[in-house]
Amino acid sequence: MLLLVAGGGQVTARVLDRRGRESSAGMYLDDVAVWLTARGWRRGSGPVDAGDLYGEGVPQVLEHLWDGPRAANDRGDMSAVARQFAREVLRRG
Repeated sequence: MLLLVAGGGQVTARVLDRRGRESSAGMYLDDVAVWLTARGWRRGSGPVDAGDLYGEGVPQVLEHLWDGPRAANDRGDMSAVARQFAREVLRRG
């Protein structure tokens, strides 16, 4: 999750555009879940999914590190402050 935010990704599940096509812009929680599953992570006996990642609480903490007024359509976007925080956490281990 921290890598996703530090790298500029959105903390949302993959969405469909108005024509029902999958959006391919950027990286989403679904992508992180697939990657973790491929690396051998599991949630119980099944694969990791986006809901599992969102339910861990990390996105909510990062979403509160907003550096100004937040609009209703900012869902999943992270501020520069949140991205810097994620980078510092990863850097310090």
